[in-house]
Amino acid sequence: MFKKHKNGENPGAIVATPSPDNQHLTEIETRTVIASDVHLEGNITSSSPVYVYGSVRGDIDVKESLVNVLREGRVDGNINCQELIIDGTVTGQCTGDAVNIAENGTLTGTLAYRSLSVKQGGTFTGQAELRAPRHEKTNVVGLVSDTDTDSANKKSGEKRR
Repeated sequence: MFKKHKNGENPGAIVATPSPDNQHLTEIETRTVIASDVHLEGNITSSSPVYVYGSVRGDIDVKESLVNVLREGRVDGNINCQELIIDGTVTGQCTGDAVNIAENGTLTGTLAYRSLSVKQGGTFTGQAELRAPRHEKTNVVGLVSDTDTDSANKKSGEKRR
C-alpha cells in the first residue's frame, strides 16, 4: 500500500519548469473598479483604466488611460483622462482626447475634447471647447529645411573667397 520510492521521488508530484519563451515577466494590466454598491468620497489618481459602476464624489485623474462611467455609475467631480466613456451620469468639468456619451449617458458641466461623439439618447448640457490637436513627438532634433541649408552653404562659400 505505501511504498518508498527511490531517491525520494514522488511520482504524483508535478514539477513545472519555465519555458524559454516565458522567462520574462509580462506586465499585468491593472484597473480600478468602483463597484455598484460602493460610494467613494475622495479623489482618484491612477495610470490604469478606471471603471465606475457605483458613485464617486471627487476628481478622477487618469491622464494616459480610460475612464468608463457605466450605466448606473455616477461621478460628481472633475475628470481628466485620455478617453472618457459615459453611460451613466457625470456632473463636473471633463477633459479628454476622446469623449463618448452613450445612449444612457448624461454629462452636465464643461467639456474640453479633441473628439466627441454623442449617441442617440445621450445628453450633454453645458459648455464645450475643442482642444488643439496633439503634436506628434519625433526623434528628429534640429530639423532644417533644404532652402536654409543651401543659403547657409552659399554664405560660407562667399566668406571663403
